[in-house]
Amino acid sequence: MHGLRELRRLFVRAGNLNKLRLEGLKPDRVPVAAGGLAIMLGVFEELGIESMEVTDAALRLGVLYDLLGREQSQDMREVTTQQFIQRYGADPQQAQRVSALALQLYAQLRPQASEAEQRLLRWAALLHEIGLSISHSAYHKHSAYIVANADMPGFSRGEQATLAQLVLAHTGKLKKLSATDLESLDLEAVMALRLAVILARNRAPVDLDGLRLQYQQTGVRLPGARPALDVVAPRRWLKANPLTEYSLRQEAAEWARLNWNVALHSPS
Repeated sequence: MHGLRELRRLFVRAGNLNKLRLEGLKPDRVPVAAGGLAIMLGVFEELGIESMEVTDAALRLGVLYDLLGREQSQDMREVTTQQFIQRYGADPQQAQRVSALALQLYAQLRPQASEAEQRLLRWAALLHEIGLSISHSAYHKHSAYIVANADMPGFSRGEQATLAQLVLAHTGKLKKLSATDLESLDLEAVMALRLAVILARNRAPVDLDGLRLQYQQTGVRLPGARPALDVVAPRRWLKANPLTEYSLRQEAAEWARLNWNVALHSPS
C-alpha cells in the first residue's frame, strides 16, 4: 500500500502524463497508467489490502493448473459450485438431495452416460435454486441467468451455456425451450432433473424404493422416435403422496407436448 501511495505522489508531481518518467513503464501503457493506479488504490483501500505479490504465471498456466486439478480430484468447478450455493443463500441440503435423486434417475434413463454428462447434471441440480435469492416467482429464470452470465472459474462458456439450459428447463413449461435447445440438450438429463425436483418437493429425504423408470420394449420404432417411458411407482407410495402423484401426471402431460409418451403406473 505504501508503494501505491508513493506512486500516486509521483503522478501528481508530474502533473501531466506526457511528463511522467517511470523506469520499466512502456510508452503504450502511459495513457492507462493513471486509471489503473486509481483502481488499484480504490481496491486496496476498500478491501483493506496492505500488500500484494506479483507472479510470472500467465493465463496459459492457469488453464494447465485447472486441467491438472480436474485429474487429481481438485476440480475448480466443484469449488465454484459450492461457492455459488453459499453466495446466493441456496439450501445446501436440498441441493444435494435433488442432485442425488437426479443422478439416480438419470442412471436408469441412460446407464451409459459419460462422467462428463453426469457431472453437468449434478452441477445443474446443485445450482437450480440459486435464483430464489432474487425472487421466488420464476426463480428458475433467475437461476439460469446467473449461471449463464456470472463469472464461474473452471467452467468454459460452453459448459455454462449447457448448465443454464438445464437449470432453465428444470421446472415450468417445456415449450420455453427453442428447437435449437431441444436438439442440443440431453433430454434424459432434463427429465431426470425435473422428476427429482418433483420428488423432493417436501424438502425431506426421499425413499425411491420401488420407483423406477423404464422404456417400453416395442418391436418396431421409427428412426429418431422416442420409445415410450413408464414411470413405475408403488400404489401405496402414491397414496401417501397425492400431490406428488398429481405433479407426476402433470409432468407426463407436459412431455406429451414434445411427443414423448410418458405414463405413470402403480402396480399393487
